[in-house]
Amino acid sequence: MVLVRPNFVDFRPRVEGSRLPQINMADLQLSVADEADCRTICVTGEVDLSTCEQLRGVLDQASGADLSATIVDLTGVSFMDSTGLGVLIAASAAAKDSSRRLEVITKGGIVGRFFELTQVAEYLNARDLSDDDPQSE
Repeated sequence: MVLVRPNFVDFRPRVEGSRLPQINMADLQLSVADEADCRTICVTGEVDLSTCEQLRGVLDQASGADLSATIVDLTGVSFMDSTGLGVLIAASAAAKDSSRRLEVITKGGIVGRFFELTQVAEYLNARDLSDDDPQSE
């Protein structure tokens, strides 16, 4: 039995000399910095099914800390799927339940467009830095 996926286009980069796409399953870097009562989590790479548990773990640690705010900097994220979005929505809900603030920072691109299409920017207190950048116009 052959499964055919019509209208499927694979946009992943290909390895030179190979017919298979290059896939990095753990292409996510997280860095954490605390200042006063605010934690900033800088996320770089891809947030998807294979990496979202790493992000969830760091966000859970932030929710357990004695902080009034958590900032999630997604300006270095090149891809995010619905599982990554679900992690952010859950973290935002947990923050609101405990009277803390969660803020998400993007810089346009695929993540900014994803937030726009899913209409979650306001719920996540998302701020798009490309709106502040005069060179982006």
